Amino acid sequence: MYNLTRQNPIISAFTATLATAIMLSAAYLLLEPTSMYAAADTDIFTVTQEIGAEISFATNSGNITMAGTAIGGATGGTRFGSTTVAVTTNNASGYTLGIEFESSNGMELETGADFIDYYASSSPDYDMGLGSNTSGFAYSVSSTNQVAAFDNTGSACGSGSIKSIDNCYVMQGTPTSASTIVSSGASATAEETIIGFQVIVAAGSGLANGFYKATTTLTATTI
Repeated sequence: MYNLTRQNPIISAFTATLATAIMLSAAYLLLEPTSMYAAADTDIFTVTQEIGAEISFATNSGNITMAGTAIGGATGGTRFGSTTVAVTTNNASGYTLGIEFESSNGMELETGADFIDYYASSSPDYDMGLGSNTSGFAYSVSSTNQVAAFDNTGSACGSGSIKSIDNCYVMQGTPTSASTIVSSGASATAEETIIGFQVIVAAGSGLANGFYKATTTLTATTI
């Protein structure tokens, strides 16, 4: 004897649909990233723009004529001149200012072979003490950030507070190679440096008359 049971087709369809939905839900849960269920999420990133270091002379030197009248070739004498330059840079590490001269001789006569020699002192000399028969050309520096070797502090010429360019003249290193006269440790806006020049010509020097010139180059460089 067989027992036959008829199943309601509506219930069968519902059961099949439910089973399918359960399987699909399980698959969705297995495949969907868990981050979908977080209350919040973050995405952190940076935006970068480089600013380049630049440097320029805010104030240029211009040509310099030594003060006073001409130095007599027979009597000799001393003359001074100066210039003020200003440097601007956005470089955080600062800058250096170097000086160099075109000629290896010194101040050269424009129309001849004579010259006023460079002062033979690589360390600052308070009064540029030349011998009675010696001529020389040198410079001094005054700046809020100058290197210690050029601090103008009387006879010390190397320590203490900066005063002026009236003394402590020097011709450091090789004149035709750049020598650092200012070393700044920070960015600057129109930072001024005063450079003084001094010429001493001995009596009876025998120098031919005329104009003597020293072509000079200042170079500002970021550190």
